[in-house]
Amino acid sequence: MIRSGSTELLEIVFEGMSEGLASEVATTITGFAIAPPSADEGVRGYGIESFSLSPGISLHQVHVRILRYDQDQFDVELNFIVDYRDWPDACILYDAMLRYTEMVASKYRIESRYAGMEPAVDEDTRIFTNGCKGPLYSACAGGGDDWRKRH
Repeated sequence: MIRSGSTELLEIVFEGMSEGLASEVATTITGFAIAPPSADEGVRGYGIESFSLSPGISLHQVHVRILRYDQDQFDVELNFIVDYRDWPDACILYDAMLRYTEMVASKYRIESRYAGMEPAVDEDTRIFTNGCKGPLYSACAGGGDDWRKRH
């Protein structure tokens, strides 16, 4: 549940990509070339000072990671802290996150994406999964349908 005046670590995940696609997505997000981790590393991370989700909506101190979780499967994650005092209407931020991930997923043909409180793999604290709004999004919007029925 969102608490007024609280801060939360949020996470956006694009999952199940090839090595080349993960590198391309991470490079697009950060604005500089990023090589995926080697089989020995497993993860490679980069920090960026400011990241624009949409005009007028920026995130600060974003950590971008490429994770190798199988020989040829990669995820790209964005982690960032949100101070809800800066977002009295969290739905504005969540809408921007959803639209941004839809744009990236469409451009790169990524089938699976989600966002939520870190770790976003926890479905109970998801903002959205693919295009379906999750429990955290529904909480800011004052309720709504159960996303699990459509996921």
